[in-house]
Amino acid sequence: MTRLDRTAVALAAVAVLAALAGCSTSNQTVSFHYHHRSNASHAALSQSGYQTLATRDYVVHREKEVDLGVGTAPVKVKVTNWLSLYEKNAARSGGGRRTTGVYVVFSSPTISSSGTDFNPIGNYSNTQIVTKLRDNMNTVMRGQHMRITEIHQVGHQRVVLLGQHVQAAELSAVARTGNASYPVYIHVAKVKDGGDYVVAMGFEIKSTAGTDDGNATYRALTASVRQG
Repeated sequence: MTRLDRTAVALAAVAVLAALAGCSTSNQTVSFHYHHRSNASHAALSQSGYQTLATRDYVVHREKEVDLGVGTAPVKVKVTNWLSLYEKNAARSGGGRRTTGVYVVFSSPTISSSGTDFNPIGNYSNTQIVTKLRDNMNTVMRGQHMRITEIHQVGHQRVVLLGQHVQAAELSAVARTGNASYPVYIHVAKVKDGGDYVVAMGFEIKSTAGTDDGNATYRALTASVRQG
C-alpha cells in the first residue's frame, strides 16, 4: 500500500465511529469528552511488529434537530473522542516498504440524558460497526474514494479488552482504493468502561498473515490496551 492507501484504510477504521458519536436531548450547546485515553502497550506493539502512527483527540461537531415535545430545535454538539492508531509494514520484494496491518483503539464518551445513553456506538454490534463503516464510506473518506466491500463474518474469538472478556467479530472483506483492491481480515471488539465506549479494530492484509496469526496478533494487542 502507498501512504495514501494506508491513510485511507486507517480512516476507514475510525472515522465512521467518530462521526456516529453525537446526540443529545438538550436545547443547549453541549460538549462531551472521553474520560480516558486508551492505548496499546509499547511491549505488545513491538512484539507484534506494529509502530505508533498517531495518538490524538478526534473532535466531531454535530448539529441535531431535537423534538422538544412542542416542536423541534437545533442542538449543537461537540464530541471529543480519543484515537490511537498503529501500523505494521513489511519490506517489498522490489525495495521499499508497504503497510500490511492497521490497529485502532477508539474511545468515545457516553452521551446521556435522564439516564438514557444516546451514543449509537453502544447499540451497535461488532458487525454493525463494520457495516456502518461500509455504508458511510463516501462521506467519511472525504473524496479519497475508499470502499470496504464483500464483508462477511467468518467467525469470532474471545478477547480481553480493558480486563473484560468479550466476543470479537472476525470478518473477511475487500478494501478498494482507486484501481487497487486488497483482501483483508477485520477484527473488532467493543466494551463500555469508565464512562467511555472503547472499540478495538484491526485490519490485516490476507496475503501477509494466516487467519491464526492474525487472530493471535489481534488478541495480543487488544489484551495490552490500557487507559491512561
